[in-house]
Amino acid sequence: MSAFILLFSVMLVSSSGCTKKDQTPQSLARDGWITDHANILTQADKSRLSASLAAYEKETCHQVLVLIVPSLAGESMVDFSQRTATAWDIGQPGFGNGILVSIAVQDGSVRIETGSAFEWFIEKGISDRILKEVMFPYFRDERYVDGIEQGLAEIMQAARLKVIPEDHRPDVCQK
Repeated sequence: MSAFILLFSVMLVSSSGCTKKDQTPQSLARDGWITDHANILTQADKSRLSASLAAYEKETCHQVLVLIVPSLAGESMVDFSQRTATAWDIGQPGFGNGILVSIAVQDGSVRIETGSAFEWFIEKGISDRILKEVMFPYFRDERYVDGIEQGLAEIMQAARLKVIPEDHRPDVCQK
């Protein structure tokens, strides 16, 4: 437990972790808004969080996805998260308005990966603040659902600053 707490307390956006060799992004199928290969969420939690992210995407046109894996078996969290975001083609085509939250539970590694429209999101330190001040305190107490839920609420609030005008939205986002 104390090793886990130490890992989470020092992890930043650019933290490193590992993935099982047979779980490359090509073999990690996306399962809606929340993909939980570590099985830390109940079906009720997954449904509730997915409904929130679906409503958010309908409202803003921004796509926020969560990927939870048990471990990364030596792979860098940065590489893993970037490859997964690319493989899943996060956001709306041509808009770069996707965000992927990657969590490797056993490694204590978390990353908020953004599409090109949200590059400013990391530059302003918002991701670091959300990870350090919102998500990690819950994760240290093994309250993963609370950490994910509160982290997603903060991510969605910050991403609301990037508004896609109604007349420029892709067809999938037309109201």
